[in-house]
Amino acid sequence: MSPLRKEDVRELIDHTGDICVSIYMPTQPAHLEQQRAEPIRLRNLIDEARVQIARFTPFLRHPDVERLLQPAHQILAQNEEFWREPATGLALFLGTDFSRIYRLPREVEPLVMVNGRFYIRPLLPLLVEYGRFYLLTFSQKQVRLFRASKSSMEELDLPDMPTSLDQVLAYDDPEKQLQFHGAAGAPGAAGGRSAIFYSVDIPTNYKKESLRRFSQQVDVGLQKYLRHETMPLVLACVDYLFAIYQQANSYPHLFPINVAGSPDRRSESALHEAAWNLVQPSFRQAQQEALVRFGNLLGQGRALTDVKRIVAAAFQGQVDTLFTAVNAQQRGFFNQSTCEVFLDEYDVPKSEELLNLAAVYTLSNGGMVYTCQPEDLPEGIKLAALLRF
Repeated sequence: MSPLRKEDVRELIDHTGDICVSIYMPTQPAHLEQQRAEPIRLRNLIDEARVQIARFTPFLRHPDVERLLQPAHQILAQNEEFWREPATGLALFLGTDFSRIYRLPREVEPLVMVNGRFYIRPLLPLLVEYGRFYLLTFSQKQVRLFRASKSSMEELDLPDMPTSLDQVLAYDDPEKQLQFHGAAGAPGAAGGRSAIFYSVDIPTNYKKESLRRFSQQVDVGLQKYLRHETMPLVLACVDYLFAIYQQANSYPHLFPINVAGSPDRRSESALHEAAWNLVQPSFRQAQQEALVRFGNLLGQGRALTDVKRIVAAAFQGQVDTLFTAVNAQQRGFFNQSTCEVFLDEYDVPKSEELLNLAAVYTLSNGGMVYTCQPEDLPEGIKLAALLRF
């Protein structure tokens, strides 16, 4: 079991099957009484999943249903230590020959959804409001890249990227970097002389050029990994190195402020905290700016509030930014061949939750999805969209 990452959400979006079971439940590790009650809560959610599976696929045999739910039963068998883990939510995604279980750093409402695709809407705030970002600790001695969120940080292995200035200088003309001197031979090597190499002080202009090339090579290495990413990249480095790196950078989402000071002198936890404090306000600000653009464009053909039109536009890749009202739902059917949407007011078993479907299509086509409070959207609106064209 691991924290949720952006690529995990992408995997869930891409997975479709005969049956996909999504289970969400809140957890409260700080309270002993809650720890004891949580297995009961999960058992009730599993029972609800059985009911929904029976409605969705009434001819599925009982042994197949239990096989599908087996990963959830394995969690029930865990001891109390499992429920003491520092997380406030749990998410289970179960399908035929597929199971993923994630701890969530954000409380979620208890929910079960059974359909032909996974229900990912409760995860969206984790990707935006509680957003993900990259942290690059950048010094002449060491370069490291971390993927981080408010509650976690993990180091990534990038074998194609230089990890120190010395590694870059090693490719220079040796005569510029090293001098050779004769020295007394080693004991036992009669009359012999051994080679002694040492670094020469680098002139200021040469050092700046070396740091510039160092930054360029780091940027090239990062682009191989980040070329499809949109998360902010925060640098932890001294100010003069940040200025040099900004000139070399080609990643469009480089954060404009660095975690100042040498990262070599700070612990990982201190760097993580400092980087989160820098980047956190930008996540909420981006959503507010998008809502302002939506308000300005409403009524001009670039902003939609009709669920039917939005689902079709998201499927066709026209939605740039999607807003979904928290806890709102709209069941219905979507015909991909005709791009027609039919609303379902009676919760027919094979119908889909259309707000989730619009979010899936938007994310699959490179758009952004925000979860909003109802008061952030026009009255009575469950779903809104800004179009690309």
